[in-house]
Amino acid sequence: MKSIRPYIEATRWRINLFAVLLVIVSVKYAGGDLSASVLPAVAVFVVLCATMVQNDLRDRQHDARMGKRHAAQNPRQYRLYATTLWLLSGLLAMAVWLDLGWQSGALIFLCIVTGLLYSELLTVPVLPNLLVAGASSLTVLLVTLGQGNEDSGVLLLFVAVASVIHGREILKDFEDHPHDIGHKWTWIQAVGETGAKRVAALSLAVACLATWLVLLQALGWVRLVALLWVPTVVQLAVRGSMSAKEASRIKSRVDVVMALVLVALLFV
Repeated sequence: MKSIRPYIEATRWRINLFAVLLVIVSVKYAGGDLSASVLPAVAVFVVLCATMVQNDLRDRQHDARMGKRHAAQNPRQYRLYATTLWLLSGLLAMAVWLDLGWQSGALIFLCIVTGLLYSELLTVPVLPNLLVAGASSLTVLLVTLGQGNEDSGVLLLFVAVASVIHGREILKDFEDHPHDIGHKWTWIQAVGETGAKRVAALSLAVACLATWLVLLQALGWVRLVALLWVPTVVQLAVRGSMSAKEASRIKSRVDVVMALVLVALLFV
């Protein structure tokens, strides 16, 4: 069991479950058939798992210098692991295409391409964070786009997800700084720590506003969930230096609020 666990953990399956919940919530919010969300939710989960394993394989030498040596010690197994997950992702994308239409299938394939290219584009300015935010938020549109639903609320949900994931990625960069210097472009390197915190605060502020607008149709107390972003926005906007541990704590708080927002959307 000990030999299997590192491979399971390499998929970051816990955080990927957010994407599964997001697909289900977006379909429910748009008034669609929840049964239609099962296949794309599974497809998204597998694509994200494949992306995480691919990233560990591609960054194995860099990660080894940070104490994460499993991929560096087992490159052949990781290549087979990643290849298997990518093949499964392709099959699921085809299944989504046949079941929900070419639009939904094309979005899955776009997520696959993004996952394959991500590790090769780490040094391109702005792209690393935007790729993660964009690919993650596409899950909102998977089923609704295939069903021809162009509800403005779904687009607001797309903006909210993209914004919060972008802010979360900046916080993750604080966890990995300064190890990422020369390996990955980050806002920290571009505008400094203070500037990066303000960019993260702005992203979460946009997420707060978009979430509030999405939840306008909900009961009064549910709308208040959107305001849970505010303390984090203020903290990032006004605080000085931030250690990796502090960034990790704030990122965990963002994850909790994100989970509460998704649960709140079930009441819309």
